[in-house]
Amino acid sequence: MKPLHIFKPGRHQPMSGGSLNFTERDLIATANAYNPALHEAPLVIGHPQYDAPAAGWVKSLTGTAEGLIAEPQQIDPSFAEQIGKASFKKISASFYHPDAANNPGARRLLPASRGLSGRDAAFGQGPASRRTG
Repeated sequence: MKPLHIFKPGRHQPMSGGSLNFTERDLIATANAYNPALHEAPLVIGHPQYDAPAAGWVKSLTGTAEGLIAEPQQIDPSFAEQIGKASFKKISASFYHPDAANNPGARRLLPASRGLSGRDAAFGQGPASRRTG
């Protein structure tokens, strides 16, 4: 499966209000901090409460001027088929907040999951994560 563009730099609005700005530098730091041995981010459909079931996993992240690019791995064949048919219009990234107690990345913004859906997803806050569309 080809790499997925999961997040772009710029201003994003959390569901809780306010706004957060993500620079290219922030996204490169996030990509550099990603370590699947500490926490392997799942690829999920929609926004399930516990980021399960996983339809695949993020092998690696790359930060570019265009944003974060995820290299998927261990993709469920039916999920890959749905992506190939363009069944999902949007990708929404979920991140551990740097100050979250359960963030495995030593106070860095780390990806928690990738949700693919047919609808726009707002940058929201889950139990210990932040999401953006």
